[in-house]
Amino acid sequence: MTDFCPKCGKKAEKDEELCSVCGEKITSLSQDKKNNRKNKIKTNILNKIIFFILLISVLYLGIGVTYRYFNAGKNIESNKNNQKSELKILKDTSGKYKEDESNTNIKSKKNTDLEKVEQIESKEKATINKKEKYLKMMNNLNSEVEKIANSELDGGEEKLLDYTSKIYKKYDTVLNMIYQEISSKLDSEKAQELKEDEIEWINKKDEIASKAVGSDNTTESEENWVYFDSLATSTKERCYYLINTYMN
Repeated sequence: MTDFCPKCGKKAEKDEELCSVCGEKITSLSQDKKNNRKNKIKTNILNKIIFFILLISVLYLGIGVTYRYFNAGKNIESNKNNQKSELKILKDTSGKYKEDESNTNIKSKKNTDLEKVEQIESKEKATINKKEKYLKMMNNLNSEVEKIANSELDGGEEKLLDYTSKIYKKYDTVLNMIYQEISSKLDSEKAQELKEDEIEWINKKDEIASKAVGSDNTTESEENWVYFDSLATSTKERCYYLINTYMN
């Protein structure tokens, strides 16, 4: 194939390497075509390599996003379980206050007066019904407290504060009902003793909550919900105490 000078266009003689007119290097046309084909092949291979790398990157990112998406649900559930394990109010303390059933059906066998016996049994039955009523109320509230924890807690400090303050108010409402029920049945002297005992307990309840907040294991962000969690726990225990002490 005839070659030409790439600069001035002079026809090159056979085996001529430099142009006799301008001194430019003579380039073989066939060699240019070979070089062009090689360059195209290299370019295609490089494009394929780049495409493969991009494809691997996209797949890797996709797997990472999918893993985080499914793992997020597990983390939320784990946070819920951790929060529930930290809340004192959710720990089962009702076992300490189980009713002694052997004392609920006491009857006076010494009294031979049938009318008096019936009156005593009637009063005992009424008392037992009250006791059963409030124990059932407490069991229902305990179940509600657990249910709310399962549905509302998600790892946020604000949710914890909202939960513990809400639960404290619920137990406090029941406690007031129990206190009013008991005090209304007592004579003035016993009612005054119960009132003084209740005031003493309130002070102790606040003291326990303050100590819980001030413990070394409590961070500043936890202080609010820890305080109400302690109040709720103490109030729950007080409910059981009043029921079992005054409704026997």
